[in-house]
Amino acid sequence: MTPQANDLIKQGISQYQAREFEAALESWGQALSLYREIDDKRRSGAALGNMG
Repeated sequence: MTPQANDLIKQGISQYQAREFEAALESWGQALSLYREIDDKRRSGAALGNMG
């Protein structure tokens, strides 16, 4: 598990709720990259879902 990626997901959610959409997309994209590095398909899918 990647604590940094998990923090980025939470950060993205906070940014989204604050209507900072571009910042949220960037946070989720960074988290996605980290999840893909460790081949975590479930969390990669969750990051992609947030981005959608």
